[in-house]
Order: sequence, then structure tokens, then C-alpha cells
Amino acid sequence: MTRSLFLITALAGLAIASIEAAADPELVLVASARSPVAQITVADARKLFLGIPVTVHGQAIKPVRNLSDGLLSEMFMQKVMFMSSEDYERQIETRVSRTGGGRPASHGDLSGLTAALQRDPLAVSYMPRSQAGSGLKIVGEP
Repeated sequence: MTRSLFLITALAGLAIASIEAAADPELVLVASARSPVAQITVADARKLFLGIPVTVHGQAIKPVRNLSDGLLSEMFMQKVMFMSSEDYERQIETRVSRTGGGRPASHGDLSGLTAALQRDPLAVSYMPRSQAGSGLKIVGEP
């Protein structure tokens, strides 16, 4: 009986893990289809979103935070920034107060984010692969 209970528990755990994995969107880094950015590494994306200049063909690219989905934001913090949202906010505040620079631009809705990316070919953001539609290209996969 104990072995059966163990097997049922293990199978239930696998089923739950599979459902959770399927529910998680696949995170990608995106830019305008007209962007000179062909590819960006996770290390460069991390620098970019921390306010450290990253250039492509001599032009500084710009970070744009996607705040349309809390789960997606947390995925970005884990997979690209390697820190919590709270730690990220502290680092950005420290950088802004020390250097006088600005915070990265952000958008709270996907349509606004997509429009901003299409307007500025030097802007880079993140979103689920399933939402990286026309006018955008995938430039990185964490």
C-alpha cells in the first residue's frame, strides 16, 4: 500500500509540474523588425536593464520594461537579471541617485509596448514568444 501511495504522489507531482510548465510563457527578448540589433546575450540584456550602456554599430540601445504581466516580470527578473524585483528596484534607484540618469522606460500594456518598440528601432524589451508578432523580431532567448 505504501508503494502505491508513493507512486500516486509522484505521478500527481509530475502532472502538476507539467501543468505549471505549460502555463509559463516562453520569455524572449524582442526589438523592432527594423532594429539593428540582431542578437543580444543575456549578459548584455542584464547590463542594458541595469543602465549600463550597450551599443550596436555605435548606437546605444534602450531598455523598455514590460510591466503588462506580473508573472512575466518575475520570469525576466529570474532568467535575465538574476535578482528579485525588490533588489532590481534598489539597484536602479541607487544608479539614478548617483549618476542622475533616468529609469528605463516601461509599458503596462502589451499594445503600448509593441507600438513603442516599432517606433524606436533601438529599443529592446521582453515578452512571451507567443506575443512577439508582426513588426517585431526575437533578438534573444534567455
